Amino acid sequence: MSPSPARPSTASETRSADLRVAIVGAGLSGLRAARILQDSGRCDVQLFEKARGVGGRTSLRRADSFAFDHGAQYFTARDAGFRAQVDAWVEAGVAAPFEAKLAGIPREGSLQFKKSDSTERFVGMPGMNAMAKAMAEDLMIEVRARVDSLEPEDDGRWTLRFIDGREESGFDVVLVTAPAPQAKALVAASEKLREVAASVSMQPCWAAMVVFAERFDAPFDGAFIDAGPLSWACRNSAKPGRPEGDAWVLHASPAWTQSHLDLEREEIASRLTTALGEAAGIPTPEYLHADAHRWMYSNVREPREDGAVFDDELGLGLAGDWLNGAKVQGAWLSGQALAEAVLAARAR
Repeated sequence: MSPSPARPSTASETRSADLRVAIVGAGLSGLRAARILQDSGRCDVQLFEKARGVGGRTSLRRADSFAFDHGAQYFTARDAGFRAQVDAWVEAGVAAPFEAKLAGIPREGSLQFKKSDSTERFVGMPGMNAMAKAMAEDLMIEVRARVDSLEPEDDGRWTLRFIDGREESGFDVVLVTAPAPQAKALVAASEKLREVAASVSMQPCWAAMVVFAERFDAPFDGAFIDAGPLSWACRNSAKPGRPEGDAWVLHASPAWTQSHLDLEREEIASRLTTALGEAAGIPTPEYLHADAHRWMYSNVREPREDGAVFDDELGLGLAGDWLNGAKVQGAWLSGQALAEAVLAARAR
């Protein structure tokens, strides 16, 4: 089932659960927390997502018949609990192993292939947002719902105020799963949470999405790059279950992105496509489609290891990959940790 569209909602709706919980953000952290809380039978959970769909940085961008994983490129599973979830996703057909020809391009030196790389990598099927969509089934989610502030009520509950001026009141607990710079403003009422969010610095990333008119004969399907503007390049169409056509996703380095933050999308796509040819050592073909997306909060300089943080006195919590080592696994585990903290605290 796909997430429900944005709709007005009031606190007077009939609810039988002990706690009414709002979750800001429907990325993997928010969805994992929501699923645990909802399945506990003790919480009535509602998620609010500012984007058009769920998934956060595991979202998908479509253009004509093409699709691009323009955020998270793949994921690994080193935690036993998360690995069990990944195995379930694979069995359900919403994830699959990513067995591609990978290379490394150092700052100085020639292209190097990862011949002995034993890392098991996975991708969503048919896109990186597939896991989030599966997690979102049967959850109450409002998309295009951007929370502007959280206001305490006289009875200790919370009101959510949205950028469009409407309000939603009566939440016992509010969990914020936004990137640290955005979360900081929302949890300003809690000194504990505000200090945690303020301690994390996040970096931007330009992502170019390109479809070539003919196959680009790069000797790799994915490359970790430490030369020029790029940090990563991937033949998106080499991933299982993707549409035909030579589609590529190109990620710029944080430093290059920061120094070119305000360039037009078309110029970014052109420059990164040229950089791909330079990195591969061969010119790129003409392209059928080229666009770019700017992730303002993509990379975490120094991720924390808190897992999640919950202020039980105020009923406010924080989760996100930036609290648990970054990456997809970290996001999932952070949401789990926050949900468990809420249930443990409110059981006392």
